[in-house]
Amino acid sequence: MLPVQWLTKAPIAIDTVGVAMVVVEAVLYGVSLFMCLATLYVLYRKRPLSFPVNRKLVVMAFLFISVSTIHLVLNIIRLEIMTIMSTMMASRLPDQTLYRLDTLCFYFRNFSYVLQHLLGDAVIIFRCYVLWRRYWVVIPSIILWCGVGACGFMGAGFGPWDRGSMMTAFFALTLGMNTIGTALIAYRIGTSSCKCNTTHLPLYGWRIDLRSVMHIVIDAGLIYSLAVLVVLCSKSSEGPLWDAWNPISPIISIMFYMVIIRVTILQSSCDVPHSSSDLASIPLA
Repeated sequence: MLPVQWLTKAPIAIDTVGVAMVVVEAVLYGVSLFMCLATLYVLYRKRPLSFPVNRKLVVMAFLFISVSTIHLVLNIIRLEIMTIMSTMMASRLPDQTLYRLDTLCFYFRNFSYVLQHLLGDAVIIFRCYVLWRRYWVVIPSIILWCGVGACGFMGAGFGPWDRGSMMTAFFALTLGMNTIGTALIAYRIGTSSCKCNTTHLPLYGWRIDLRSVMHIVIDAGLIYSLAVLVVLCSKSSEGPLWDAWNPISPIISIMFYMVIIRVTILQSSCDVPHSSSDLASIPLA
């Protein structure tokens, strides 16, 4: 949702678009919350007792759902503020306190959204590094990640820069980084599968089909890329249509959980344990 002082510039009723975006985000948040619980279940229950729980994945799962929760709550608060402001404007009774509260929520909401993207992109960089074990492979992705953070915070309103241009650069860099990272991961797994059909998962010590893992990673990357493309296309529209990026916050969490759940379920379906690594370790996060 746009700041309340921009309401008069929106060609579409802000209430209609704001409610629609919050409803979509709430539905996706429900899916994200369910998948977070499913992720914790598979991490704790779908592992051999001889292997410890991957606490890094547990922490990341909580971080993703926490940021998604903050983002949704702030959007709901801003929707309530805009509803009140619409009534007060009709009565010609402006309240500067509500303006300040709306602006504060606006900045914190944008901060949480940028943080969500940075977490998701950092996971992709980590996967690339664990698979390749070469710093030079992930250096371009790290540079793009820094650009994503810089453009995101500038576009979030922290500074005198043009918000629209910075957010366009933010999503473009995010799309580029996700595409490069997913391509590197898929290429590494694909070339590995040509040499060996299975590889060792360090968390569980079981053999697993590499091509299935590659399909899972590519699926997550494609869904995320399509969501970002929708936002970039909506940028050509004026007014609140630009807020189509709000529902992406839970989508990032869903993609993170989806990879963990699908790989873990795939691994648990294998019934032949293996104690040594054939080629490379496939990280679950």
